[in-house]
Amino acid sequence: MASNILKFLSLIAVFALAACEPLSSQSQAAPSTYPTAKSPPHTAINRAGPQPTATSFQSATPLPSATRSHLLTTGSPRPLVLFPPQWEASFTYDRARSQLLAFGGRRDEEIGPSNETWVWDSRNWLQLHPVDAPSARMSAGFVYDTTTDTALLFGGVQVLTVEKEDQWSSLQDTWLWDGKNWAEMRPDNTPPPRRNPQLVYLPWRKEVLMFGGIQDGKTGSLPHFLHDTWSWNGENWIEHPVGELDNGAIPQPSMACDVEHQTVVLWQYITGTWIWDNTHWINLHPTDSPDLYIEGVLGYDETRRQVVFWGLNRKNGRSIPETWLWDGISWTPVDTGSDRGPTDTLSSAKVMIYDTQRQSLLLIVLTGDKFKRNHSIWLWTGISWQLL
Repeated sequence: MASNILKFLSLIAVFALAACEPLSSQSQAAPSTYPTAKSPPHTAINRAGPQPTATSFQSATPLPSATRSHLLTTGSPRPLVLFPPQWEASFTYDRARSQLLAFGGRRDEEIGPSNETWVWDSRNWLQLHPVDAPSARMSAGFVYDTTTDTALLFGGVQVLTVEKEDQWSSLQDTWLWDGKNWAEMRPDNTPPPRRNPQLVYLPWRKEVLMFGGIQDGKTGSLPHFLHDTWSWNGENWIEHPVGELDNGAIPQPSMACDVEHQTVVLWQYITGTWIWDNTHWINLHPTDSPDLYIEGVLGYDETRRQVVFWGLNRKNGRSIPETWLWDGISWTPVDTGSDRGPTDTLSSAKVMIYDTQRQSLLLIVLTGDKFKRNHSIWLWTGISWQLL
């Protein structure tokens, strides 16, 4: 029974590894400078403590008014080689090489996790064969660090099958991917073991922020939801006080860094919208918001400078996709017409990542069932979702 509960909790865990750092100098997009970042004009946000200095960021030239024809004609054909249907693989976007990067995951319930590294060049998936690599795992935290031009991977879970029973063991190692090989870091401080942590890169602080995750205990025990907050400065992990989150854990969140307002936005389907103001977490209660109990995923649209929410509203036995935009104060629903995105996602296995080459957000979801699965990639046009 405990093993089945563990599997179920893994399936509902949300990945939201939002890549929201400034564009790499190697991006082919013509650069422009963001205006000076500002704080959301919301009285609930406490700005105690030293404030980060406003910084100029390089961004892609904004697209013309979003139209279906513009983005469909500039998009690439659908992939010729599909990424294997890895359950709980970890994704991020390699900005220096303009590639979607994937690591690990589990192909099916009868085979343990892998330690495969894959890249997507906007048309095909290609498996890489680095000399070194992290051990086989799934549900690791994964984010691109523009400061070092490396992808940071933390934790995850390894699954060992003994007498047809899965034994789950959370990991706490830190690895960096430089485009060619993996290197393990050995910092003086390290967070406790976990899977499904939320990681985002903060360009105004030049560091990675990590929140929460799930810690697996001994065989037969239930997992523990974590609510701690850490930052990675390129060499070491630093723990931060969590403010209101001391009152309890927040399961299955999704995060995105709001570069326009220099904050981090967190959505959790029970408690709603939270803001990290660079010192504390604050639970906001905007007038307009997605319904609670929608397991959504967040991403930052660098072109339009907005946090985007996408999720499935499963009320009344139906799965209705919803898209919302965050302006620093409240959420606004978007009428996407019939192009609302996928409707048959497999549990909550999804992630939203900004593609610097297309200058658009990508939504990656796992669709199908336990017998036939596939990852599909959707592009956000600003008014609708288009399948690539």
